[in-house]
Amino acid sequence: MRREERDLSTAEPKSSNESPLPTDADAESRAIRLILADGPLLISSAIASLLTAAGGIDVVAITSGLDDSIRAAAGHKPEVVLYHPPEADNSDAMIVMISALRTASPNSKVVILADSDRPDQAGDALAAGAAGYVLRSEDPAELLKAIDRGSVDSPWISAQVTVAITMAGSGVKSSPLTEREQQIIEAVALGHTNSEIAEQLNLSVRTIESHRARILRKLDLSTRADLVNYAIANGLFDSSKLTKGS
Repeated sequence: MRREERDLSTAEPKSSNESPLPTDADAESRAIRLILADGPLLISSAIASLLTAAGGIDVVAITSGLDDSIRAAAGHKPEVVLYHPPEADNSDAMIVMISALRTASPNSKVVILADSDRPDQAGDALAAGAAGYVLRSEDPAELLKAIDRGSVDSPWISAQVTVAITMAGSGVKSSPLTEREQQIIEAVALGHTNSEIAEQLNLSVRTIESHRARILRKLDLSTRADLVNYAIANGLFDSSKLTKGS
């Protein structure tokens, strides 16, 4: 038997207390606002396409470099910054970027998209305040999970990275300082200026300033004299090297 067709023109209106169907605007308002920070442009563009196609994520900016990323974070205030650190053999640039992003937009969660599962680099990222750590070599579903968890401040680490950290014995180094920070604290204790340290280590003065501020916060210190005492007490350098005044 043919189903009787309903005459919509005479149908009773729905009760006004029923919720309307969701619109495209509603879906967009619920999307996770995200910045792609500092990755190679070709890779970032591909990731942006992937995230957009997955739905529920609004890529509001793709940035290049520290200053560009800071401006975008401060301007857009995204829920998540997906940061792709440069392929370097140390964590310095990554730590500086994470700290700068968190300062520029304190409520944004930084998720790291890394090339390596090195436990020391993962530990440094998490200690610097990253809310997630996922590998570029993993299934895209893992990246989406890290972003989703990060957006609600629920830290998430790749299983592969977790295994590497467990095998290394700890997710955070026994020393609170990275190798580069130890180099800087020795140079500061010896009386070198930020410009001199930057030249010695082939870094920018701004990077050295960020490192010094982070070192003081980590160690709960305030003066160069405090740094000297810490360096001597922890065997970071020979006190006989001290030739400059404080």
